[in-house]
Amino acid sequence: MASASIPGLFHQVLGNFSVEDGVYHDDKRMRHIFVDPDDDLRGTNLQEGIEDYNPDTRPTSGQGELQPMTSLLEWMRRHQADLEEHDILQISDNGRDRRLDIDFFGQRGVFCRLLRAVETPDRMEILVTLCNGTYYMETFKVKPTSAVDANYCFKNFERHLTLVEGAHPDINLPEDSYYSAVMKTQCERYKLILSYGVDAERDNPDLVPPGNYIDIKTRYQINSEQNKNNFRRYTTLKWWSQAVIAGIPEVICGWRENKKEQVILSSVELMKTEHLPLRAPMMSSGRRFWEADACFETFQTLLDNIKDLIKEDDPRIVHRLELPEVMKGKGVKKRLQARRFKLLEKRQDDYAILPEWYLREVLWIENRESKQ
Repeated sequence: MASASIPGLFHQVLGNFSVEDGVYHDDKRMRHIFVDPDDDLRGTNLQEGIEDYNPDTRPTSGQGELQPMTSLLEWMRRHQADLEEHDILQISDNGRDRRLDIDFFGQRGVFCRLLRAVETPDRMEILVTLCNGTYYMETFKVKPTSAVDANYCFKNFERHLTLVEGAHPDINLPEDSYYSAVMKTQCERYKLILSYGVDAERDNPDLVPPGNYIDIKTRYQINSEQNKNNFRRYTTLKWWSQAVIAGIPEVICGWRENKKEQVILSSVELMKTEHLPLRAPMMSSGRRFWEADACFETFQTLLDNIKDLIKEDDPRIVHRLELPEVMKGKGVKKRLQARRFKLLEKRQDDYAILPEWYLREVLWIENRESKQ
């Protein structure tokens, strides 16, 4: 499936899986079917029942929580025949092991952050392992400590928009319960495999995934010029990067506001992913604050950068890469465009991106001493 607005960007959903209470299931039990909202939904108290809510309170460390790819790798192990059929899993030139005909491999989060790096001055650290020609990447997800109310409002809004196996989803499902897609993405010269949580699907036989996927969001109603600027400059970029890299054509937003000590759903807005760049404000230069073509240009450059920095093809070496913070102020755009990764010291602990069972069963790599 080609993106309607980005030349050279193509998506193909390879399969799906569910994770329930942290347990992998090779099925669609956590699939959410989208239900078009009606007018009666406006005015809903999105905090109703919050006193009984049990949020996931797992601690984080460093700059956030490391997002391992265990479930994605498990899907790869169970679907080797499908990967061979799509000519993704191939015999290596040496004839002794196998390789993926894929350049970069990871969860959606790492690719989203690279996609918006040209407009995001924050520091970014990623972990990378090069194995049989494929770069496996992980990143850190910052988990806000004060986002319980916002997370509950999102779950409540989602509950009103979706059905799971014919019933409303449980609002108290923990963070480690979700439904995911596994996707191959062609981004100009690079082939990617990524996985991501699917918020909802339209139950329409005429739409082929990801064309029937929908991202669900909630946000406080814009009530000031500053809020408007923040939404148009930063939120639209974040939502666009998450949707476009996964080929998701629509984003639905529940706008909420405070009324009489309640958080009320004031309106619902359906946004086309391809139109989100048009909501970025125009600057005096005649260009918008952020633009899709600039994001993809820098995205490709950073992928080139990763390949230039990491040459050691060893599944048991975990490299640390840092994209330094950029100081704001005059000339920030040029500094962001020129920013590149720095190679930090390799991880010295026993952490590995690729578990031994994946190396052995999928890539046919036997346990052997590291080249490190």
